[in-house]
Amino acid sequence: MPREIFLRADGRVRYVKVSRRQQMAAAAIVTGFAGWTLASTTGLVVGGFLLGQQSTQRHDAEAAYAELRAQVAASRARFAEMAAALNSQQTFLLDLVKGRAGRAAPASTHPAADGVASTSSAADPVVQTLAETTASLAAITSNNRALGQQLATIENHVRALDADRARAAAARDRYALALQSTASALAMQHEQVAALSDAVTVLRTEVATLDGSWRRAATARDYYADAWQESQAALDSTQGHAAALSDQVAQQRAQIAGMNVAAAEDAGARRELDQRIAELSADLSMATGEKAQLSQTIRGMQRTVALIADDRNALRAARNGLSAQVAFLEGRMSSMQQTQQTIVQNLTDRAHMTVAQIEKTIIMTGLDIDGLLDAAAVKVNGEGGPFIPVARSLRSTEERTMLASIQKLDGEVGRWEQLQLVLRNLPLAAPLDSYQLMSGFGVRIDPFTGQRAQHDGLDLKNEPGTSVLATAPGTVIYAGWMRDYGRVVEIDHGLGIHTRYAHLKAITVKVGQKVEFRQEVGKLGNSGRSTGPHLHYEVQVNGKPQDPMNFMEAGKYVFKG
Repeated sequence: MPREIFLRADGRVRYVKVSRRQQMAAAAIVTGFAGWTLASTTGLVVGGFLLGQQSTQRHDAEAAYAELRAQVAASRARFAEMAAALNSQQTFLLDLVKGRAGRAAPASTHPAADGVASTSSAADPVVQTLAETTASLAAITSNNRALGQQLATIENHVRALDADRARAAAARDRYALALQSTASALAMQHEQVAALSDAVTVLRTEVATLDGSWRRAATARDYYADAWQESQAALDSTQGHAAALSDQVAQQRAQIAGMNVAAAEDAGARRELDQRIAELSADLSMATGEKAQLSQTIRGMQRTVALIADDRNALRAARNGLSAQVAFLEGRMSSMQQTQQTIVQNLTDRAHMTVAQIEKTIIMTGLDIDGLLDAAAVKVNGEGGPFIPVARSLRSTEERTMLASIQKLDGEVGRWEQLQLVLRNLPLAAPLDSYQLMSGFGVRIDPFTGQRAQHDGLDLKNEPGTSVLATAPGTVIYAGWMRDYGRVVEIDHGLGIHTRYAHLKAITVKVGQKVEFRQEVGKLGNSGRSTGPHLHYEVQVNGKPQDPMNFMEAGKYVFKG
């Protein structure tokens, strides 16, 4: 219902009227402030969480890059040692050949001994050693060329990683700057909301004060109105009494005029009449004074009524000003809601782009993304409790739109969390720092029987004793001898994903042990059914073999992103 508020100060009365619509607008402003504060807090939390994930990924990429640089430095050192050894051998062989040629020169001056000398030279062990050394030198030169090509490939990969790292750093800086700007805007909006809340509190206090003053002014107005009526009745009564007295004076004067004729006859009656005339004159003077006093009182009441009318006009003007201020505040609230809607929409778009990139990476592995997300949802989601219904509240269109946007953002963040869990459990890296692919996944010619056979993994060649690394964090579920596989380590990464490392020379983990990403699990060897030192690497999802190369290619895409 509408409320009327009176304010009285320094003898002036002011009037303010607050309609039902204005009261509802004030309540809507308070509700909007609460919703906006909740949405701003949610945006900051989500932004901080996304920035933390980006920082973690950046640190992982930097660690991988440093490890790769260390490997390149070690390869260069080995190449330098081999080159130094080769130069030393070449120098030694040249000195040896020169020495043998100098000793053989005098024997050639005797023609009869030429045949014997040539025969002995052919059988000389030094010449034979020289031939073997020359062959070894050719092999070493060939290996040097191959190593040079590998080093060139590694350097190209390092340069690509440098470029990717620079792009990632630039993207990180842009994202941090955008998040900082968003945080600053949110802080400014929080300050504006606090100022508006204080203004609303002040307005409510003024409205309450005006309400009390208006009631007091109404009471005073009624009191003055009654006094005015009473004064008017008294004035009318006094005027009538004065008129009656005037008539009596006239009558008495007429009687005096008649009595003057008979004055001589009745002196006593004349004295009585004089006394009566004096009394009537005193009553007339008293009535005249009362009339003047009543007239002054009426003039004061008229001035009071005029002041009340002026105060009422001022109160109406103040009410119109308050209505304009409420309209301005409503406009500010609408603008803030639009700004908040834009912020939430931007965060939703960024989360959707990140989810799409992760889904593209998982699809590259050839796995069923929906099945993996269902398994991940069991670990990520943790909600429950009794159902307690709440009363439905009326919301504006802007509030409903904001709530829908926040729900959409929450859905994108939830899917991103599930995809992050899936991505952490996927073996996207190679089990060796460097390798040569000897046999791929699928049907191949068996190296022992020469027949077509199914190959459920990859054969990766490297030097015996090379560290074999876990391609994702997980738990060791097998570590020992497994028939044709030889020494085997099998790791459970969760979500039904297992990796197997076979033909090992040594095992460096045990069953039940938790392993981290790129942690050593064994040494490359030649155990079991194997033609030479290599690593047999498998990836299984729910017991079904998968092509590990798809996971390794997807991992390259992740590191580039």
